Amino acid sequence: MTVEAMKGHIPIWLPDGFGVIGTVKGGGGEVWTTWVDTKCRALTVYYNPQRMSDTPGPRVGSWIVTVDAPGRCGNYVLGAATCLGYEANAPDGSVAIQAMGIDRSIGDRIAQSIPL
Repeated sequence: MTVEAMKGHIPIWLPDGFGVIGTVKGGGGEVWTTWVDTKCRALTVYYNPQRMSDTPGPRVGSWIVTVDAPGRCGNYVLGAATCLGYEANAPDGSVAIQAMGIDRSIGDRIAQSIPL
């Protein structure tokens, strides 16, 4: 269900130990899926059937890095952790990523593994 609902825009690669905790559909065709691991690191990928306008920021392939903030988000288990955000247009809409506790090099690899 997740792959179909997300129109195939899901990570092909994730670090070991990540698993889906849920997929949610919004009323306007939006869908988001969240993966977590036993360290409480989290990754949410959002699909929106609408394309987004260009946002300034560093690029990682087709992705724009919208947030790269070490120590700016976290939880009881992680403590202060890195927040990452990415956005990209796809032919059928747009995709965004929010990650917590994932280093930038790993976040970049995850983003580039998502088919657009």
